Amino acid sequence: MNTPRLVIERASSGVGKTTVTTGRRLLNRAATEKTLILAFHFPFPGLGCIVQKRDAWLWQPIETAQ
Repeated sequence: MNTPRLVIERASSGVGKTTVTTGRRLLNRAATEKTLILAFHFPFPGLGCIVQKRDAWLWQPIETAQ
């Protein structure tokens, strides 16, 4: 199963610099505080955490018994 990539777009005509800055701040906070996140559009179970590896954020789904 492929792990979804979390991407913050560069500021462009449709996305302001404030939006990009806020997104980065929220991802850093979620990774630092190990916040449990429910992501409706991610693969099952859609529940997991954001982890930071070097200069990237990764989605880490919770482990489920199937």
